Amino acid sequence: MNVVAAGGHNLLRSALCALLASEDDIDVVAQAAEIGQVTELACRHHPDVVLLHLERADLAAVHTVLALRADCPGTRIIAMTPFEDRAFLRALQRAGAQRCLSSRITYAELAAAVRGEARDRSAVSPLLALLTPREAEIMRLVARALSNRQIGRRLEITEDTVKRHLYNVFKKLDVGSRLEAVNRLYGGRSMTARSEATHPAA
Repeated sequence: MNVVAAGGHNLLRSALCALLASEDDIDVVAQAAEIGQVTELACRHHPDVVLLHLERADLAAVHTVLALRADCPGTRIIAMTPFEDRAFLRALQRAGAQRCLSSRITYAELAAAVRGEARDRSAVSPLLALLTPREAEIMRLVARALSNRQIGRRLEITEDTVKRHLYNVFKKLDVGSRLEAVNRLYGGRSMTARSEATHPAA
């Protein structure tokens, strides 16, 4: 599994990358001192996982995650941060970070997280690349059996907007229900996804 790392102190990042690269199943293909450089590296190397060490809780970090999600929709994003600001962590997750980890975790926990995200990426159908970041985000919630109303509340969008995104997903995947869409994208890995009509009404 390929990893790109960015941010954090140079010495600590280099040491962490050396540890990860020493694992038999992990290859660190690139690293960058500034998180602003990571999107270019990810587009060049197409890693399974991008590891971001965020030293500031600011909009720049959120914008970086957004850019990664838009330009590299198949890559999984792990954000490490010393900050426990819930609003900031929610913003990172809404932007597309799959995991937000405390900088105080152990190396074993980090390596396990990297492996977990790489496995999740390999299990996701290439069809996911057909979807916009918002459509992919909505489908992840559909796969967790959330209703349109719950998805709207979670993403702070209207229920009609959720329905419109689902209609577009169904057209792209050539399916007639939420269950079919989840099965095509995730190979049946949903958590009791609900089946609805082609034009979602609930």
